[in-house]
Amino acid sequence: MRKSFYLCFFTIGIIASSLTPLNAQWEGWNWRRQVAINNTSGSTLSDFQVKIDLGNLTPAFNFAFAKSDGSDLRVTDSTGVPQLPFWIERWDTTAHQATIWVKVPSIPTAGARIYLYYGNPLATSLSNGTNTFNFFDDFSTYDVVSGQNWIRKLSYTSSVWGPGAELAHDWKYASEMLHGALEFQDRNRCCFNIESLETEIEQEFNYIHSQINQTTGTVTPDAVGFPAAEPQYCYGLILSNLAKGYQYFVGFNPTLGYRCYNDMVLVFDYLSATYPTVGAPFPSDAGGFGWLLVGFSNAHRQLNDQGDAARTSLASTIVQDYSATFITNQAIDGSWTGAVGIQEHLKRDFGLLYAHELFTPADTTYTYAVKKNIDYILNTFWISSNGGLEWYANPATSDRFFECHQIWFMIAVTRLNGRSGGVYNYTDKGLEAWYFLTDNNYAGIDMYVDNYDNHNAFFSYRDVQQDGTFQDVDLWKGSYEIGTALWGMAINYTWVSNYQSSHSSQPYNYLDMMVKQIKNSPTNRGFFSPGTLYPSSTLWNRVGNPNATIIQDNANNVLSSIGGASHNVYVATIDNSFDNFVFETKVKLSQDLNNQCTPEITFRYTNDNNKYFTMLRGEVPASPPLQNDLFIRKYYNGSQFINATAGYNYTANQYYKYKIVANGNTIGLYLDDALVLSPTNAGGDV
Repeated sequence: MRKSFYLCFFTIGIIASSLTPLNAQWEGWNWRRQVAINNTSGSTLSDFQVKIDLGNLTPAFNFAFAKSDGSDLRVTDSTGVPQLPFWIERWDTTAHQATIWVKVPSIPTAGARIYLYYGNPLATSLSNGTNTFNFFDDFSTYDVVSGQNWIRKLSYTSSVWGPGAELAHDWKYASEMLHGALEFQDRNRCCFNIESLETEIEQEFNYIHSQINQTTGTVTPDAVGFPAAEPQYCYGLILSNLAKGYQYFVGFNPTLGYRCYNDMVLVFDYLSATYPTVGAPFPSDAGGFGWLLVGFSNAHRQLNDQGDAARTSLASTIVQDYSATFITNQAIDGSWTGAVGIQEHLKRDFGLLYAHELFTPADTTYTYAVKKNIDYILNTFWISSNGGLEWYANPATSDRFFECHQIWFMIAVTRLNGRSGGVYNYTDKGLEAWYFLTDNNYAGIDMYVDNYDNHNAFFSYRDVQQDGTFQDVDLWKGSYEIGTALWGMAINYTWVSNYQSSHSSQPYNYLDMMVKQIKNSPTNRGFFSPGTLYPSSTLWNRVGNPNATIIQDNANNVLSSIGGASHNVYVATIDNSFDNFVFETKVKLSQDLNNQCTPEITFRYTNDNNKYFTMLRGEVPASPPLQNDLFIRKYYNGSQFINATAGYNYTANQYYKYKIVANGNTIGLYLDDALVLSPTNAGGDV
């Protein structure tokens, strides 16, 4: 039997609503509603969570005046300030129903009034369960085991993968992978519809969301020091990916789309304050400020789409300042001052091409600067005999020819051709870069097909040298390169969709083959490994080692748990300070049977001898008596003081609303808001 939970703890509330529309007093907000809160408890209530059902108000709440997802909602006390913490449990414009919870600082016995402000199309959501409740978990944050999501490197040196053959998610490499996947998937939906990476992209955004500080907009550093090690590079990609994620998902998965947007706003606010202009370590930035320019350009587009005028204006200023700095620091020969390797040049080209898309469709200032740099690249890094681009200009330093450099060049010339309306057309050189990988390199192989034939991995080798050796120094392939290849093949799909090289016995759809390879696990030479997501260890103890993991259900994160034949296997709240409280969750049994005890949810937990625990359980398939019930139990110093059970015939795969109300010496258990058990809280205090 499996249970899935949405969980929150909050203080018991008493409310009677009487709402009157008033004129808005906030600039930008067009509507305000007054809510009267009654208090019949006999004493003043402090920091009290109040439930408000907007669909049941009189007069009716007009959902047409608010944003479709309620993201413009704000709540204040009776003075209009300060803003009060709140959480939107449900917002359904179509059904004209919404449920919100508000943390009110003080409700005297005479009652209190609060105000709801709404009707601002530029506002973004401030709904926050963590700030509203004493304990809250919607499983948007969780613990992840190593090996999750996009993998950084894979070795093809032997058929048996040994220790160190893969390195788990890091911000630089995984962000390059996600960028390429988004560029691919955006075109895949509209243009060629081959194998999809949508599921993998969603899981990556779930992980990203779990790592973003929802106050500061910073991300948790990874095991190898990113983004602190290369902040401009990593944060530029993170910002760009969140912007692209919103753009991609908002039309068909608005929950994920708007979450990407809200995360983007957080990161944008941090970056716009931290890097408002191009600064140190520019110009020796390894292309980092080029990626920041891409990120700010993509963020500008989405901020403008959402009507955020202030941030759009700020993004416009930053993008134009960055672009002017790049162009001012371009040498007469077209090189970017301070750039060394070919990748540093191309990443600044990407930044200008994305910036041009926003501001100067008829102005050649940005595109001409990129054109000059492409000429410099061809004069400096290009080996005309076979169309290869080497990493550094000095062969004595490096004569290595990397796949990613050929692909980045293909991307740059294709985008330049498009942005210039065909004026700056280097398509023939881009094709030569592709042919270098497949037909005309020093090793005399198709670098993709050879790897596929010999190692069952349809990826290019990482690099080849002039002496014909390939991948003989770094025996690995990174998600950095794979993301680049996704992007380059997607933007040049006609080149790679049905291509037969001079070293292949048959044609392949190189992009489709590569995507299929990516979706494999690392043990099958793929790159996607979602790993296991556990409930946050800052909120929960997993006692007795239950199977308790985070899964997706109808685009929501839920806790899925399966246990063993013992009441000492459970998921327990770490906080045990709750006195009067409400525990509310939705529970679904994947099967209406139980031949083992499923893990309980345990609260006020000290140890196995001092705890409350509760569960729903289905039928036992053996002979009567059948156990088809819900219960709550309490142990104090090893003795059982509560064992309250109520029978109920559950239906599999249906969510039930389950609630416990603890108030003084009484406990109430509710199923779908109907009271089914009310045991007395006997025994010592746990």
